[in-house]
Amino acid sequence: MLGKNVYFRGLKIEKAYHKGEMIIGEAFSLAGRLYLCGFGPNSNYELNIDTLATINTVSSSFSYPSGIGGISGRLYHCDNSSDANYELNIDTLATINAVSSPGITPFGIGGISGRLYHCDHTTKKNYELNVDTLAIINTVSTPSTNPRGIGGISSRLYHCDNGTSANYELNIDTLATINTISSPGGLATGIGGISSRLYHCDLITDVNYELNVDTLAIINTVASPNSSSAGIGGVK
Repeated sequence: MLGKNVYFRGLKIEKAYHKGEMIIGEAFSLAGRLYLCGFGPNSNYELNIDTLATINTVSSSFSYPSGIGGISGRLYHCDNSSDANYELNIDTLATINAVSSPGITPFGIGGISGRLYHCDHTTKKNYELNVDTLAIINTVSTPSTNPRGIGGISSRLYHCDNGTSANYELNIDTLATINTISSPGGLATGIGGISSRLYHCDLITDVNYELNVDTLAIINTVASPNSSSAGIGGVK
């Protein structure tokens, strides 16, 4: 039986053939799932990883969704009005768990395959968090003064700052800066990705971008479904 969209543990396997209990194909990939949050209106979205078109929209229970992103098979979210970090159901976007954030202005959350990170605007810190309890594992000062987004692909971590209007690649262990590139818009607010693809959103341009994972150059630009995009990231 041929299936164009086959899902395994929440991840899409494209152009796969199913025979018995085996999945056989000339080529297939665990594509991952991409999400966006914004406060104009207060909503969380699932986006198509290629076109960046909206697949699903769920209203946020709070007034300032400020970050979204995930690890392998798990999705997280932060909200600036509730000062909390959340784990969300990857299908319904319903809350699974809620924990007070380390600072009072949570503005970004996301990770690599098995590690989760968070940033806070007031403390000007990047954090590594426990993926289950959301407790702090490590704390490091951010590269600049207005941290707004953090997230990655399977084994690489990125960060954005709206004071410098810059995107950064960070070391996954020390959170030190590896590379810095000017962001494509005027107010960088979110960055994150799926297993091998990186995305970015901007509050001034109101567009979502796919970026090259090495150079951080623009690959694709699509108008955002939200007029105040605050965070973007995915499940690996």
